[in-house]
Amino acid sequence: MSEIGIHNEVPSIESVNANITFELQNKLTDLFVKKIESEGYVHIDNQGEGVKRQIWFALLKLQAEEQLDEENRRRYVWCFDEPETHLHPKAQREFLKTLSLLSKKNFQIIISTHSTIFVNASYIKDINTFDIRNSYTIIGNSQEVQDVYEALGLINSDFLFYDKFLIVEGNTEETLIPALYKKYTSRSLREDNIQLVNLGGCTNADLAENMLDRLIKGFAKTKDLAVYLFDADTRKGSDQKTFIVGKQDLEDSIPHHVWPKLIEEVFGNTISISNEELSQILDNIPTVEVNHNLNESGKFSARLKSVIFQKLRDVGQEQLIGSWPNKSHSWGVSISRHMTSEDIPEPIINAFNSLIVDG
Repeated sequence: MSEIGIHNEVPSIESVNANITFELQNKLTDLFVKKIESEGYVHIDNQGEGVKRQIWFALLKLQAEEQLDEENRRRYVWCFDEPETHLHPKAQREFLKTLSLLSKKNFQIIISTHSTIFVNASYIKDINTFDIRNSYTIIGNSQEVQDVYEALGLINSDFLFYDKFLIVEGNTEETLIPALYKKYTSRSLREDNIQLVNLGGCTNADLAENMLDRLIKGFAKTKDLAVYLFDADTRKGSDQKTFIVGKQDLEDSIPHHVWPKLIEEVFGNTISISNEELSQILDNIPTVEVNHNLNESGKFSARLKSVIFQKLRDVGQEQLIGSWPNKSHSWGVSISRHMTSEDIPEPIINAFNSLIVDG
């Protein structure tokens, strides 16, 4: 140290000394990987950046899972700047899935990205946009898909937000089916990148299929992306992608015990309905094979409403019939509140399974 002369450069220091110690410890000096298609081990330096990132992400995941199992769990904030770099789309999706799982545990994760794979429509409101205006960074909120389009400068052909389409007949299904899917899978349709399409009537089924064919032409076949869930009175045949519910429609397939709960919710103790009465209503509804042209007044929901009205009249409260939900969005919401995953009709379960397995 005297020969180096550090003390000569600092007037207040007379001399500089140092204690020298030697410590032996294990160190990872080289890392080799053997890929499925390689003949032997290859040094990590000779691997592509995508493989290096995947190994790095795997180490982070394993470390996180180990620490999550400890009694005294630590909280982390992880920040990633464009983690999609050098990763192919499948690897990006796998990494995003890992981050999603960790974010539900003990980690808060912030990602800066330009990847459309990381920009998931399920969490639009969790996505912030950044823009530079007059030398200032403007932070914005995303309220809808269009906000993401503008922030990333995308056009429609750059990507599709949805992997699958679940096509239903009308407004009741538009609210009821997503609620049942959530009860069955513990996830929303959005979380599974499934877009629900409301046809607005059974007569539009063929038209919708034709339009969807044209929309996704060049990307995939409709049969690979779309699942159809229809009432029996649509008179469409059942196949691997088309699922038919009920004798006439969805309502007559719902378990009996749901309806007394709904009646009690609306009318309290004013009236009630028995399983025998419900069975009688259902028994009087013919199958589609027997009567193709059964009008709305002959279907389950109309017959049930008629019985309820008569019961209200018997107790002098017929004006309360106006509180009974109409067969629309509110009808689907009301029914879903009183159903569990065990109550979901089998054709609907089969439709859900078709979406899940193929996804």
